[in-house]
Amino acid sequence: MSLPAVTTQPVQPSHIPSQAENDTQAINLWLHGKSKRTVTAYQKQIGHFLNWIQNKPLRLVTLGDLQAYQDHLAESGLKETSQNAYIMTVKSLFTFTQKIGYTQFNPAAAIQGQKVKDELAQRILTEDEVQAMIHLEGNHRNKILLRFLYATGARASEVSALRLNDFSECEGGATVTLFGKGGKTRHVMLPETVWTAIKDLHGQEVWPDKPAFVSRNEAGRLSAAMIWRIVRAAAKRAGIQKDVSPHFMRHSCASHSLDRGAPIHVVQSTLGHSNLATTGRYTHCKPRESAGMWLAV
Repeated sequence: MSLPAVTTQPVQPSHIPSQAENDTQAINLWLHGKSKRTVTAYQKQIGHFLNWIQNKPLRLVTLGDLQAYQDHLAESGLKETSQNAYIMTVKSLFTFTQKIGYTQFNPAAAIQGQKVKDELAQRILTEDEVQAMIHLEGNHRNKILLRFLYATGARASEVSALRLNDFSECEGGATVTLFGKGGKTRHVMLPETVWTAIKDLHGQEVWPDKPAFVSRNEAGRLSAAMIWRIVRAAAKRAGIQKDVSPHFMRHSCASHSLDRGAPIHVVQSTLGHSNLATTGRYTHCKPRESAGMWLAV
């Protein structure tokens, strides 16, 4: 049985529309959909880079330009973590512009951030410090906020966005749905004591879209910046000599729960870590054994 003859048609080259006409448009496409906080940080960092290269077009930037910029950052007095943030932002932009075809080559692909000292241990509070922050807080709403941050390991931005319809009551407490970094959603079990306190905080004034933590001055949700101020004030009140942020509560949640025997995969799920190795950092930063413990010192 012979197959019918196939008539081939000449393939016409397809026209791929330009995704951006200039650097500004390309940068705006890259920033689209990111959180307000991220956009603010990226605009500052990319603005710094563009000023340094004297607004040289992105399509003409070379690996040499980026290496010189990295050297400039190293000599600027910025902390190594801040230097890495600037470099990673530039890498993100060039990865995006190559992906959409605005730049044919990604000169930042060969650039690596500096390895920095792991200071996680310095950002973990003791249990006594956390309890002091909570118990010395005189504002009822703020006290519950501190308990919530500690119990869930939630980020300030996640807490700011919370509405009452993000809570689902269940046996033993409630499940809270957190929408966090990288557009990831996770569900965290909330202890009954904290859930009861949140319900008492709202009393009879309950509607699904009501913010979980209300700003009394603006009659709206607490912003992430407000949450930072509340945490810092609580730490200062407790006499903690560190520049404490809400993330300290997140680190403390992970470390203390592991110390008390929580399975590492549960802590990983609670904090929303993609990689178990990230959660494992909390077990390594507070070792209970070392070679020196066997020595006559």
